[in-house]
Amino acid sequence: RTMPSGSLEQITFRLAVLHDLVRRQGKACRSTLVNPPSALEIAIDKFATLARARTLGVPAPATQVVQSRAAAMEAFDELGGDVVVKPIFGGEGRGVMRVRDAELAWTTFSTLTQMNAVCYVQQFVPPGGVDLRVLVIGEHAHAIRRSSESDFRTNVRGGGRSELVPMQSTWEQSARRVCEDFGLKFASVDWLETESGELQLMEVNGIPGWKGAQRVVQESIADQILEVLVNER
Repeated sequence: RTMPSGSLEQITFRLAVLHDLVRRQGKACRSTLVNPPSALEIAIDKFATLARARTLGVPAPATQVVQSRAAAMEAFDELGGDVVVKPIFGGEGRGVMRVRDAELAWTTFSTLTQMNAVCYVQQFVPPGGVDLRVLVIGEHAHAIRRSSESDFRTNVRGGGRSELVPMQSTWEQSARRVCEDFGLKFASVDWLETESGELQLMEVNGIPGWKGAQRVVQESIADQILEVLVNER
């Protein structure tokens, strides 16, 4: 089940419900959680994700997270005047935009600060329009390259398409290292593919959608998820 978008109060409440289920597991509660709420709290927060990944030595795009328009404009300049602005909470490409113009940056950061939002400013990593998703499901893992010819975003909203590619051991090792540190048993670890072939961590999804992946993965992803669930009971 997904964690739908909502206000900070709504998301905090939903996570509190999950924390309560964890406390009651093994008692009268029949619910089973695959990914604990403590792991989800990190994964749904893009700043927390990159901060945690940094302690693991996992490469990620240069990023600054600030709380004022002035600081955001400084970040825009320091990151080369070509940045991706994202909401800290959110998925499926909602609210993500590439900013290459100083006037547009000023307007964007003004709007965000007026909304009492933080400014998540990340250096654009060329070439754009391509990334690698490593879908980890317990003992299983799938490598899916996503690409778009019309947008730097690769998800469905960006017109992206998916292709199953042979898993490289380094990809799986890096993804599992992140998942194990976060405490995730079912997750997608999304990497930007740079022009040099290096992978940089973009985000971690602790409640990943997998319908798009199932179109290119021959094995039943639903069965693999159930396998993880049964092992947790």
